[in-house]
Amino acid sequence: MIRVNSLVFANKTEKEAVARNLEIGWFIEDQRSNANLLSDVCRVLLIDQPYNQGLLTPDVLRVKTLQQAVDAVVHNFIPGASLADKNPLRRIG
Repeated sequence: MIRVNSLVFANKTEKEAVARNLEIGWFIEDQRSNANLLSDVCRVLLIDQPYNQGLLTPDVLRVKTLQQAVDAVVHNFIPGASLADKNPLRRIG
């Protein structure tokens, strides 16, 4: 279980500003262009879809399922935990 203080929905033009203003640590996205823009602001998990194939910035992690996204977040908060796949996300120190 991951406890959250809030859940925010934003349209395409607002996402980067919302992430920056709220100091969001993680963003789950399905659009490649949004994921690449957001990666300058926070850690981004891109849900893999046929329509979002292409190059990603190094700080975007492509995941196949929402469960894999949750696992990526959890493993970055638990000391000593690691993902089976190479995780390009910066570790939380």
